[in-house]
Amino acid sequence: MPQKLAADAGSASEDAAKANRQRAHTRIVRISSYSVAGVLAVLMTTATLPPLLADQSDRAVINAPITLLTAPIAGEVTDLLGRVGQRLEPGQAVAYLHNGRVDRSTLIGLDSKVDELQGSLVAAREKKESDLRYIAALDGEIR
Repeated sequence: MPQKLAADAGSASEDAAKANRQRAHTRIVRISSYSVAGVLAVLMTTATLPPLLADQSDRAVINAPITLLTAPIAGEVTDLLGRVGQRLEPGQAVAYLHNGRVDRSTLIGLDSKVDELQGSLVAAREKKESDLRYIAALDGEIR
């Protein structure tokens, strides 16, 4: 009988040791999962918050479905002339930018870009007139 009691005591201590190992394993798994979730939360927060909290943007969007308006240089908007829903004419200023660090080469480049865009505008208008004349000629032939 004492041997059976000793065997039962040994079995009980083995069960207790196994239960302790199981609890320790469960605790390690729980701590690991909380650690991974915490790291992921910190990474997602640091990836999404800075763009949301930035105090300046690279582009301005006015009437987004129709026109995307961007400035060729960085700067501060000193005067905003356009209003939401306002129809603007070609060449009409929308805003004034100020940048005290623009050098002469940048200004020369911007002036050449203006000349190039004005040339493109003239060419597009001439093409439009040519297309309208062609349509009128076709219309006359159909009649």
